[in-house]
Amino acid sequence: MPEPDSTDDTRIGPGFPLARRNPAEIVVPTVNANDVACTLMEWLFEDGQVVPAGAAVAVIETSKATQELVAEEGGVLQRTAAAGEECEFGAVVGHLFASEEERRRFLDGTGPAPAEAEPLVITRAAQELIDTHGIDPARLAGLGRTLIRREDVEALVMASLAAPSLAPSVALSRGQRAVASVVSEAHRTIPVAYAAVRVLADGALATGLGLPALLVAAVARLHDRFPLFFGSYREDGTVVTAAEANVGVTVDVGKGLYVPVVSGAAALTPAGIADLLLDYRIRALRDSFREEDLAGGNITISLHTDGDVVLALPIVFPSQVCMLSLCAVQEELYLTKTREVAARSRFPLGISYDHRVVNGRDAVGFLRELAVTFEDPGRLRELVS
Repeated sequence: MPEPDSTDDTRIGPGFPLARRNPAEIVVPTVNANDVACTLMEWLFEDGQVVPAGAAVAVIETSKATQELVAEEGGVLQRTAAAGEECEFGAVVGHLFASEEERRRFLDGTGPAPAEAEPLVITRAAQELIDTHGIDPARLAGLGRTLIRREDVEALVMASLAAPSLAPSVALSRGQRAVASVVSEAHRTIPVAYAAVRVLADGALATGLGLPALLVAAVARLHDRFPLFFGSYREDGTVVTAAEANVGVTVDVGKGLYVPVVSGAAALTPAGIADLLLDYRIRALRDSFREEDLAGGNITISLHTDGDVVLALPIVFPSQVCMLSLCAVQEELYLTKTREVAARSRFPLGISYDHRVVNGRDAVGFLRELAVTFEDPGRLRELVS
């Protein structure tokens, strides 16, 4: 059992079962923070077949992506859930036995009782959140951890809010229910403030790379100067900083909202980012995102570049500090220094931020740095190169 963190008030939990027992259990893991369950799409082995250790044994689907269940231990398979069933995170969907004889004894009811599970270590702050929200112990088991902290439970809470039943009613898709849970949790827990600037766009538009890709690159390159903007606030008054900029970008092509992540964005060129964003749009059209495409973001850009959108106030995702909003390019007339009328293009750039971590002066400073990157020809050439 891992040693408790000396900086956290921990205690031994009530003995919730862990993911591995004898016989080995096939447990549905908690694969993301936006769902509470998944659909068991397909079994890749039949009952009685030998599953090698490390082999994919089944395929599950969440509201965002599909993922394989991998057998950590080999053995003879006995399924306890059928393909097509909805399974909660932490649920046992099958067993792996050391031999066919043990599987037969299990089916006959004469097999040995499962070994006693090792108790979980749960911090006091996490237990308070578990008690407040009534978190099912099976969902804690699905985390696959022996030490449960408050932030682990907060991730489970994000998808736990249920809507009241109304008549007549329209059932939301699983993806939209996941969005609803995240948005509700964000509004409930994060004191958001907002700031915006208008940015000259003519130079950026001339590159032909697209504003989203340039903005992802520009944001990522501010990671070292503004580390708190890429952090995650904790209830003990600390901020966990990130080693690199992993920039999420909203994608909605009419088949649900996705937020895929450009990981290690500071090391990529805007051209490479543009290719990746195009690939993400194709994945959204085909509903073919993988869990790793959607994981690990520490700052997000919300795109509102269609039509005449001039203002968008995004939420801040739980576990993040900031979300930027990029709105549509607008053409405007202005007076030159020689009092002549000319045209130029601007776009609104806003930022919603967790006011517990970031103050207005720093938020405006962050936006100004981005604006200078777009408006100064030398800085823009450096970004594109």
